[in-house]
Amino acid sequence: ELFRLFGLFEAMAIDRSLFKQFLVQVEMTYLDNPYHNSMHGGDVCQASAHFLTAIRQAFPCRSAFPLGFTSLEVCALLLAGLVHDIGHPGTNNA
Repeated sequence: ELFRLFGLFEAMAIDRSLFKQFLVQVEMTYLDNPYHNSMHGGDVCQASAHFLTAIRQAFPCRSAFPLGFTSLEVCALLLAGLVHDIGHPGTNNA
């Protein structure tokens, strides 16, 4: 939903079907631990989207994205949030 709200499917020519398959693979790749799991990745992605939206509201601009970010940069930020803890063993907070 976030990628649709930011217009990234169109801007980045992302195939929705392939993207859904990618999301399934991301979720399956996360390890099963109490914190550094796929739910946390989703939370970080959503929080990143919230911050982008809040910045856009606080500093209106003509661009579709705040602070002159490009669609590539917004896409990278959201994807980074999703995948940043893949493989984290959950034995520490590093």
